[in-house]
Amino acid sequence: MAEAIGEKIARAVGGLAEHGLAVNVEGKGEGRVYRIRGKGCRLTVEVGRRGLSLGFTLDRQEASPELTYHVDTDLYDISDQKQQWFAVEIEDEIASFLGALEGGQVRVSRRPGKAVIVFPRGGGYARVERGRILTSEKHYERLEDAERGDSFLPLLA
Repeated sequence: MAEAIGEKIARAVGGLAEHGLAVNVEGKGEGRVYRIRGKGCRLTVEVGRRGLSLGFTLDRQEASPELTYHVDTDLYDISDQKQQWFAVEIEDEIASFLGALEGGQVRVSRRPGKAVIVFPRGGGYARVERGRILTSEKHYERLEDAERGDSFLPLLA
């Protein structure tokens, strides 16, 4: 039997709580919002009948956000059986990001004034970088290529 939408996310959030991050859960059943705080980051994960979303904020100084990263089901109505495939893909992506964060695989640039994160995604690595105006995301096959030009450390050790 297939898992209910949100179960993978709930397990991944539980792993973050076990890792020592502060987790606040609002709601239950089909409508939950997880608010997660860790050293240098904040996350909001929403699980509901109409959609799934992850909002990640890198905030090493805890003064102003340095970089944000979002994943969501957009306008797809995931309560519609025809859209379930998309909900499963997005849930996998969110749970994977949360697992990478817990496992120390979300890496952050050490260079002051440079907001960049690198993490495993889709069999490769994503590099999310804040520019002067926009945030960009690029995909790389190898970690070495994704980290080229910067020095990185795990966000959570």
